[in-house]
Amino acid sequence: MKTAAIICELNPLHKGHITALERARGYGFDSVVALMSGPFVQRGDAALYDKYTRAAAAVTSGFDLVIELPFPFACAPADRFASGGVYLASRLGAIDGLVFGSECGDAGVLETYVKRVESREFKDEYKKARESETLPPAKLRQTVYERLFGGFYPTKANDILGAEYLRAAKKYAPSIEILTYKREKGFSATDARAELKENVFSSVPEKVIPVFEKSGKYSLENGERAILRFFRESGPRELSSFEEMNSDLAARLVRRAKDARSLAEFFSLASSGSYTNARIRRAVVSAVCGMKKGIRPEDLTSSLVLAVGKKGREILRTCKQNGSISLYTKPSDMIKNGGEAAKLSSRADALYALLGDGILPDGEFLKKTPFVL
Repeated sequence: MKTAAIICELNPLHKGHITALERARGYGFDSVVALMSGPFVQRGDAALYDKYTRAAAAVTSGFDLVIELPFPFACAPADRFASGGVYLASRLGAIDGLVFGSECGDAGVLETYVKRVESREFKDEYKKARESETLPPAKLRQTVYERLFGGFYPTKANDILGAEYLRAAKKYAPSIEILTYKREKGFSATDARAELKENVFSSVPEKVIPVFEKSGKYSLENGERAILRFFRESGPRELSSFEEMNSDLAARLVRRAKDARSLAEFFSLASSGSYTNARIRRAVVSAVCGMKKGIRPEDLTSSLVLAVGKKGREILRTCKQNGSISLYTKPSDMIKNGGEAAKLSSRADALYALLGDGILPDGEFLKKTPFVL
């Protein structure tokens, strides 16, 4: 059985994700595994639905197995998100291919970019440019690249992420086939979330509507009092040790938390040309969850099974026989045995329990078990 992995957030699962599934099947894969973000997503926000609800929607829609991409790599910039997802795929011992959508739709074009940007020629030229030019780092990298090579340079989100998948695969998963397809217009997770907040379900597959209808919704803004108190009582030096932080951002967040009267105002006051909204949100969530700098994909020693579809049991057997990572069905077992990434994921779940329409008891997500189709 040939198995593909799709690294995803499914926040929420919408009709565009069904296209990804169909593409994976069209490439000749018999089964598809979702490596899915848990309670917090790449842009530093709380997922609209909890991870078990989103996983249930996934297997109801045709995924065969859903495994959590642990918090340190889910609530992360593109390079860490990709490296954590690819590393997890490589350690499962059951993944033959990685499938993703991109704006360019051409893995060869992305691979050429990666080879060029990792070349000694580019690195030397970029180092010289940093000493003599004052452009922001991202713009400077693009300028140097186009000066040297011309041609395609990834500026759109999924092209950037796709390049990071290729970079991570070269390091962690050279035997996994990398396949990309051109994303179709008209499918927007942002639009789907906006509709679902109003209980409008036109953007999601009909068969998963009952799954979402039964679930509560979550928002980072529901935790604004706790988050603002955390930053009002923290010191910049302490905050600087957390992921996504530096001394300037830490001091800015402490200062702005004292003035802000809502989380939205806090983010607005803290924003600047140097820090994107997503960077600030990730830094805030990372600090509240106690995620220190320096966690690596190699620290990912375990993960959680969230949902099992029709072929999921067979894939899990293969993972047990051939994999080099521990998979748990009970969150409490993973916390006991799963290392630092597992502990951080548990802290993320504890924060998430405060962010629903109603506050859940502490440890609520420790009681969950996988959804089985």
